[in-house]
Amino acid sequence: MARPSGNDAVVAYAEARLAGTFGRPVAAGSVALHPTDDRVAAVAEVRDHLLAPARGVVTTYGAAGPDPAAADRQRDGRLPAWSPDGSRLAHLDDTGVWIGDLHRTVTGHVERLAWAPDGDALLLVVAEPGSELPGVAGSGLVPGAEPWEPRVESTDGSSCWRRLVLLDPATGATRTVGRPDLTVWDACWAGPQVLAVCSDGSASESAWYAADLRLLDPATGTDHVVVRPEAQVGAVTASPSGRRIAWVESVASDRDLVAGDLQVLDLDTGETRRLAAPTDVSDAAFVSETEVGFAGLEGLTTVLGFVDVATGDRRVLWESVASTASGLHPRASFRPGRIAFSHVGPRTRPEVLLLDDDGRTHVAASLPASTVGLPGTSRVHRWTAPDELEVEGWLHLPDGPGPHPLVVLLHGGPIASHRATWGPLGLTTALLLDRGYAVLQPNPRGSAGRGQAFARAVVGDMGGADADDVVAGVRSLVDDGTVDPTRVGLTGGSYGGYLAAWLVTRHDWFAAAVAQHPVTDWAQQHGTACMPVWDELFLDGSPHGPGGLPTGQYVERSPLAHAAAVRTPTLLLAGTLDRATPPGQALAMHRALAARGVPSACVTYPTAGHGPRETAAVLDALARTVDWFERWMPASSPAPHPTTEAS
Repeated sequence: MARPSGNDAVVAYAEARLAGTFGRPVAAGSVALHPTDDRVAAVAEVRDHLLAPARGVVTTYGAAGPDPAAADRQRDGRLPAWSPDGSRLAHLDDTGVWIGDLHRTVTGHVERLAWAPDGDALLLVVAEPGSELPGVAGSGLVPGAEPWEPRVESTDGSSCWRRLVLLDPATGATRTVGRPDLTVWDACWAGPQVLAVCSDGSASESAWYAADLRLLDPATGTDHVVVRPEAQVGAVTASPSGRRIAWVESVASDRDLVAGDLQVLDLDTGETRRLAAPTDVSDAAFVSETEVGFAGLEGLTTVLGFVDVATGDRRVLWESVASTASGLHPRASFRPGRIAFSHVGPRTRPEVLLLDDDGRTHVAASLPASTVGLPGTSRVHRWTAPDELEVEGWLHLPDGPGPHPLVVLLHGGPIASHRATWGPLGLTTALLLDRGYAVLQPNPRGSAGRGQAFARAVVGDMGGADADDVVAGVRSLVDDGTVDPTRVGLTGGSYGGYLAAWLVTRHDWFAAAVAQHPVTDWAQQHGTACMPVWDELFLDGSPHGPGGLPTGQYVERSPLAHAAAVRTPTLLLAGTLDRATPPGQALAMHRALAARGVPSACVTYPTAGHGPRETAAVLDALARTVDWFERWMPASSPAPHPTTEAS
């Protein structure tokens, strides 16, 4: 397929919005607060020119911006971590670990690191080459295997594991801890022991959904289960003595995307308590024996604070609807009475902020902001679903009077959320607004931030009430005159791509749809994706019913099974390397639509996994998306479409 006609204009648009940021640190990601002073190590994104790959640069910031003493030690890397006494800063790169000015090579891809309480060792979670990457990391495989090496899936067991490794920072010596048939997904120190999220006997991506919490002895490698959670877990942490452990537990659709109940277990008494409610906690860390710092969501509001594990009392130091802490869900770094985080928002200069216990805010670093500032206006929009449940989301309006054409931007997951975030290449909403489109970002039931009952409402009902929530949101904007009912489009990626493909099978009044790396056939998804257990957890029915045929929602909720009902022009985007929603999902839907005379196209990016990440591909996908909407529902006049009402 030829380059989209609007590609050059989109490239020029991106150049203009990123002007002044090339070669400079923007969009700080993970942060690490110094244990005793106000220095913050942060990973800032640097792009040397528009089409250059983004790289993370670890930089130390202080009260007056970049720390001059650390300026000559800025390095490409990720996940900084201070030693307990604050004398050394460690961070990861693609080949191992930097510890101050020393580099220690580690075989495999290091995904986590944590200093031992005495500073004499680093705890690493290392994925062997060929291990699966989660969808939120782009899917595909951990690099390092030879290009010719096959990927083997066998009933004999797994071949690519995630291991717990101890690194001696002084000598660089490494030692693997734990049984050879134990997968470690995440880990932290718990006094002299290690608290780890583990799966027994399998390294598959599916195994994560049933992972438990274990304590491991670093000396002997022995382990025992301390918690068998009812759902998925994330953000594991332990008190300095190791006598209390905490974790976030939530029904989750994606590894590394967990936000829910903060649970604390006293290992001496066996008592477990849920803390920090009503926040859906996404990040947590013990700062003392009795206090945990937390970050999370309450609806559209980002909340940062501390909670006392004995009394349950919580202190909120910062909360905002209009901006947030960066990360897939909000993340921060904690010590007693102090929180550091990367502060971002669509109309906020990117900053590294420090919060005092008394509520004061200090700017540790203010980053280039020429890309910040959505055109038009934005507001929280709330509406009522058919069953009277209140639903909310963000509504962005272009300048000028309505009614406006509308693009509904659907988030992935399904257990994820829209919030007031920002990224250097997050240009979709800005470009659509500049072209005259309104944008609705709904958080239907199943989204994170509104408690476990709200999140679990999508389990066993994907494409049901959550799809009705989206339609109700559109109708509310049509009813109040904000939106033109003849010019409503849909787009989204992953689960958002599924909803875009699904909704056009249920309603013929959508003018255009762009489904990005979608699921369109649940049975084929089960048979070809890297985490087949996920659809079994979230769908009613079976991928292998009587006669080996799929039953229930594997058919009833598959867009491909209902392709004959589609009248909406539909563009499908996919990545050749995607193992989370394989590219055949998009291609099959396109061919089914094309065979029925529905305008359609399928675009597959050869180097992309679960969504394009190379800048050229990101901009190409953006150009194709906007071109599709401008073709079928132009902002300047009503689009040619067989129906005229959102009914």
